[in-house]
Amino acid sequence: LDSSSYVATVAKSKSLDERKIVVIFCAKTSCNYFDPEYGTCYCCPDINREENCHLTLQECRANCATCKPKCS
Repeated sequence: LDSSSYVATVAKSKSLDERKIVVIFCAKTSCNYFDPEYGTCYCCPDINREENCHLTLQECRANCATCKPKCS
């Protein structure tokens, strides 16, 4: 497994008064979980476990844990 870059998705609520931010981390990497030739996959922070990796960034975002930091 060779990690090449990380993608963080930030989703803000529609109301600026609520000031809610959600962060989802997905690593874009090469893995052989889906393709024996080491194709691109997207993994939650623990990229060494197959169940944390997905074929698309959208699948990764939908399945990785979220971080909801308190901002001031």
